[in-house]
Amino acid sequence: MSADELRTRGNDFFKKSMFHNAIDSYTKSLELSVSALTLANRAQAHLKLAHFESAYADADAAVANDEVYAKGRYRRAMAALKLGLVERARRDCEKLLKDDPKNKEFLKLADEIKSAKRVSRVQLHHVNKCEMIRSNTPLMEIAIEQNEFLPEEPKPETSEKKYELPPPATTASQFLVDYDAMKTRDPEYFGKYLLSLDAKRIPDITGAFLEGDMLSAIIRGLQSVQSKVPSEDLAERLVAVSMSPQFEVAVMFLEESEKRDLEAMFRLFEKEKEDFLRQRYL
Repeated sequence: MSADELRTRGNDFFKKSMFHNAIDSYTKSLELSVSALTLANRAQAHLKLAHFESAYADADAAVANDEVYAKGRYRRAMAALKLGLVERARRDCEKLLKDDPKNKEFLKLADEIKSAKRVSRVQLHHVNKCEMIRSNTPLMEIAIEQNEFLPEEPKPETSEKKYELPPPATTASQFLVDYDAMKTRDPEYFGKYLLSLDAKRIPDITGAFLEGDMLSAIIRGLQSVQSKVPSEDLAERLVAVSMSPQFEVAVMFLEESEKRDLEAMFRLFEKEKEDFLRQRYL
């Protein structure tokens, strides 16, 4: 069967609410030809199954494949909202409404975003390692609490004296929530947080979400702590990040100044690690 025929077959399964079968057909279609339409369709099937991380990853890949494809951006916003990533959902929704201000679905999404707040941590006990094309992990149903989003309540004005690092993330969604909370703070917080992660898990927990801005934040964070920790710890994290499935795309967006900072950091490492990281990042 052709990619188009497999996508049509997936659509037929979707209409019958046979979402696992639909995902299987979409995956086979993507093995033959990657398209924003098929990725967005698979994202919608994942949304129906409450596989929100996988839905986000597919929708994100759809947007990367075709930035003007509204359904991909809309489904990415839906998945982000379900994961408690309200600011990300808001940015996508604003873009959608800018292009189509009278769309009822987009307006409804905007209302949902207004009445939701970001959760402090997302507790998901199933992680579907969703690569752009195929995952070897069987799809599973997961139970999602329905009270993830609560009405906004006025908060007393307090000045934050010290920011406490969250526990090390063990899932992609937890990492993304923590990243969003730290990306505008002193880079040293994120650097210390990165060092608290199990390096072997970094490719998995950054895999679906690694992008240029996040990679830049990782570099700034590690640079801010480079004088306070063993150089091998820094090298281990940089190697792990470079193994992320989205790294090849993210590294293309590094600024020349960031590459110079990396070069200075690489000189701290043993020759073998330095050569490897130069090949990956520079």
